[in-house]
Amino acid sequence: MEKTPDKDNESTPEVQDPGRRRLLKALAAGGVVTAASMVPGKWSSPVLKSGVLPAHAQVTQRFAVVCDPEWSVTPNDGFTTFDFSATATVNGSPLPNVALNAALAVGGASPSQTQNTNAGGVAVFSIIANDNDISQTPVATCTFNDQQTYGTASCQITFELNGTPV
Repeated sequence: MEKTPDKDNESTPEVQDPGRRRLLKALAAGGVVTAASMVPGKWSSPVLKSGVLPAHAQVTQRFAVVCDPEWSVTPNDGFTTFDFSATATVNGSPLPNVALNAALAVGGASPSQTQNTNAGGVAVFSIIANDNDISQTPVATCTFNDQQTYGTASCQITFELNGTPV
């Protein structure tokens, strides 16, 4: 007489679901096909490129020259004096002791002047133009040029009062 195993101490292996087994086989076969399609036909040496980054990379400095909106024009016996200022900054902080150049376009001769900025980064200009040379709306352009450290920045002032050229 054959002995039947006890239900509580069953020693027969666990039977897997045949549908699940087919699914796992299909996924495994599909994975192999997918991986095989990604392998190149011919192997080659990898191209290696290396570089060195500095521990503290250089940060781009924001440099600006801002013309002061306050200016004055004073006529005086055939000549006109244009008084104005400009501020040089780097990353929002004043840039002292740098040379700013201001050129005044008036139509004829274009007088210019160079001034160093003070501790607050401000350069003050007083440019005199001959009234006979003024044939267009006067425009002053303030420029700072230091390609090695900061680059170039400029600003302009158009000398008009209520839309009327001075």
